[in-house]
Amino acid sequence: MIFCILRTFSHLFARLLRLKFIQIKAATTYLDVGIRDDLKEFVQLELEKQRLELEQKKLELQKQQLDLHTRRIDHALETADRLVNMLPPEVDTATKVTLLQTLLPGLLLPG
Repeated sequence: MIFCILRTFSHLFARLLRLKFIQIKAATTYLDVGIRDDLKEFVQLELEKQRLELEQKKLELQKQQLDLHTRRIDHALETADRLVNMLPPEVDTATKVTLLQTLLPGLLLPG
């Protein structure tokens, strides 16, 4: 009789251990998945942050290029205006326009 009780107790204890093992394994798997999800989200956020920083740098570069282009145009117009104003007053408007049309493309070239 005691042997049957011990055997039953042994079986119950073994089942209990198996259940605990399954619970621990499930909890560990859940934690691993949770950690992986958190890590994946962190990496995605970091990548998005880097993309935004790169986009900001691109925008800043475009802004600088636009500013340079605007200054180049302003300089070309000022130079052309000075050259036209150097002409004698009796030079007609058509000649001034022709001079500007000739000068401006060369003044607008980069460099």
